[in-house]
Amino acid sequence: MDATVADLTNYLGPDPNAPGAGGFTKVWQATGGQTWTFSPTMLMDMTFGFGRQKQHVYGPDFQIGNFGLDVLHIPGTNDQGTGDSRYAGQPQFNTGFSAVGNRDGWNPIFRDERTYTLSTNLTKVRGRHDLRAGYILNFFYLDHWQPETDNPRGQFTFNGATTALRGGQTNNFFNQYASFLLGLVGTSSKSVQNELMTAREWQHALYARDRWTPNDKLTLDLGLRWEYYPIMHRADGRGVDRLDLSTLDVLIAGRGGNDQNSGMKAGLNNFAPRLGGIYRLNDKTVFRTGYGLTYNATPWARAVRGDNDYPVTIASSFFNNEPFAFYAPLAQGIPRIVGPDQSTGRVPLDRSAAEYTPEPGNVDRGYVQTWNVAFERRIPFDTSVDVAYVGAKGTGGYAALDINATPILGAGNAGRPFASFNRFIAINSWGQRLKTKYQSLQISLNKPFTHGLLFKGAYTLSKAMNQTDNDGRATLTWNAPSELWRNWAPAGFDRRHNFQLGFAYALPWQSNGGQYDGLVSAITSDWQINGVYAAFSGTPFTMTGSSTVLNTPGSNTQLADQVGDFKVLGNIGAQGTWFDISAFKQPTDIRFGNTGRNQFYGPGGQNFDFSLFRSFPIGGSRRLEARMEVNNLFNWEVFGNPQGNVTNATFGQITGIAGGGALTNSAYIERSIRLGLRFTF
Repeated sequence: MDATVADLTNYLGPDPNAPGAGGFTKVWQATGGQTWTFSPTMLMDMTFGFGRQKQHVYGPDFQIGNFGLDVLHIPGTNDQGTGDSRYAGQPQFNTGFSAVGNRDGWNPIFRDERTYTLSTNLTKVRGRHDLRAGYILNFFYLDHWQPETDNPRGQFTFNGATTALRGGQTNNFFNQYASFLLGLVGTSSKSVQNELMTAREWQHALYARDRWTPNDKLTLDLGLRWEYYPIMHRADGRGVDRLDLSTLDVLIAGRGGNDQNSGMKAGLNNFAPRLGGIYRLNDKTVFRTGYGLTYNATPWARAVRGDNDYPVTIASSFFNNEPFAFYAPLAQGIPRIVGPDQSTGRVPLDRSAAEYTPEPGNVDRGYVQTWNVAFERRIPFDTSVDVAYVGAKGTGGYAALDINATPILGAGNAGRPFASFNRFIAINSWGQRLKTKYQSLQISLNKPFTHGLLFKGAYTLSKAMNQTDNDGRATLTWNAPSELWRNWAPAGFDRRHNFQLGFAYALPWQSNGGQYDGLVSAITSDWQINGVYAAFSGTPFTMTGSSTVLNTPGSNTQLADQVGDFKVLGNIGAQGTWFDISAFKQPTDIRFGNTGRNQFYGPGGQNFDFSLFRSFPIGGSRRLEARMEVNNLFNWEVFGNPQGNVTNATFGQITGIAGGGALTNSAYIERSIRLGLRFTF
């Protein structure tokens, strides 16, 4: 694949042929394999795969050059005068309203990612046993230039507290905008790529499995897998750097006498059993059950590739420790960010730079256990009904904990554990922290395509719990030791009720191979209708408030107080609030509100997609098919969750549609109709 970003996203700029315009992604894939038959009951197969993605993407405003440095004359923005053109574009200004400038902090990006896989398996059939064993190897390679933690062009956030009254009304975005108009920066920040981010990682697995059929009614599937994950290393052979918490020095792995793997060891006890059973009570009834344990095989390069690991990438934030004070006038800009000398293997952590450090002794792979019990019964009309209980439990998921979060409510930055080191921003300690839980009752009804009709329907009643909604590099919302319990709550994707039904129906008037009995037969024959209907409950959201009075920095989100019943009013957009906002208020003293994470649920929805097909046999195996497909036939609206921050001007209002996007005066999830012709031969 050789894909160029389209003009619709403005990534090519005014001149798509200009040097450095836009971006491209190239993907290479190759696979090979062989099968060797030793005997009628034994064979060996082997496969090898290689994939590579090479990506170069500049910012959408790349061609305007160093706009912050050369046009706005703000010191320290863009390349800070180093001559690296990749930092070109507009800085970001967070004013309280929509951000101004290039808000896409993820670009530019230069990425070379490669994956090598090898799998070899031996299969032996002996009597009622189907035996299989094998070895699997994965190797991951990454070279990555993407200073994304803070905006690489520079970012300025204006603090609402600067223009708010101490002890007065809680500051809001109007105060923040006032600070912007005065040019009083609350926080200035910037990311600088100090060296190429690289990752090299191996994974190994051995497994054995026996599919055993003791008799005609019972089948057992018994397996065991052992997995080994050596510690990831960089291109130069060193492992992942870590922070010495006693001195706040970064220990460069493999340099200056430091351990090659920073004191981390790969676990040797990653045994994963798999058990399954099927019992056929009779020709119409089947009982199934299973259990499996799966280790987290996500490459470490996702979490510790280096995008805010000092000194690989230096993501610096500059602010005033006094919450009601500003950092500096905008004209002062951002201080020059310079990488340290790494030759001794011990580098003092820059007090303004982000840090994401692994925690030795707590980096083994987490795992997920899954289990199910199912009962299937065939009923009349070629239909089967399946009732199942499905559960899952995750243990030891990777996440970051801010160990520099203020543990005492109201203590401010002075109460941070590393304040004595003059460190007033997060220190993210990465390791095994997360747990998850999922339980569900699933009922399905299935009919294969017989007598011109097919349908598949399913209803799920479920509950999903976790500790964070961050679906990338996981971080906790509450980091103070006394408040960690607040993270355990319904998952952001939790839907208690979900019903799905799909069908295909060939109308009973069918021609005989394209032969029609008159005009009426020619008009009414060979039609098929199809549809998919979905109905589902809403997803959860959190009632939040301002953290200014709480004054407990370190990723400790303030919650709203609930003072009345949660009543759904059902208003959308400018019509009013979706729920009764008088039931919630901002806490006024130094404590967290009495609500919880993801305690309340937003609106559900429904959707019906419909299609109509007409087939025209035209001799032999040739066939022409006319299609009309309608998405959201009835133009039903599916709304996003309401605004949950009590200090926001739109608190309680629904201002967007599900999946993102703003409300408009037209249909919210617009009906779309597509016409087409398909010729098969």
